[in-house]
Amino acid sequence: LKYFVTNKNSLYPSLNENGIYLRNTINSFCKRNKIPVRMIGIGSMSRILFTNKPVNSRRERDLLECSVDFQNSFYYYLLFKKNILVNDNRVIFISTAHKKKHIEAITQGIIDTLVNFYLPSDFFPVVK
Repeated sequence: LKYFVTNKNSLYPSLNENGIYLRNTINSFCKRNKIPVRMIGIGSMSRILFTNKPVNSRRERDLLECSVDFQNSFYYYLLFKKNILVNDNRVIFISTAHKKKHIEAITQGIIDTLVNFYLPSDFFPVVK
């Protein structure tokens, strides 16, 4: 606790910057590649939305997002192929233990998974 109080002027801005980097990078990639996914969040907490439409509530999110089965497959792939654990509530938390290299690896893992699930290839069909 003493460490957090003493370093609050650098810890919290760093957490916020890492969260912004993650969300902006994922959102830019999705827009550029016309992938109907967006990442939302605040500070060090982020969430992947499986829609590119504005969402104002949980009810809207449930109506607009793709199937839960697809989302589960996406998160299982993140875990088992990219070693990225996302909580059951699907919120991605960044901590002070995550360094820039970790944030970049998480970002790249999410991008790689988006490519595998949304962009055409010889191995993966396009999902709509």
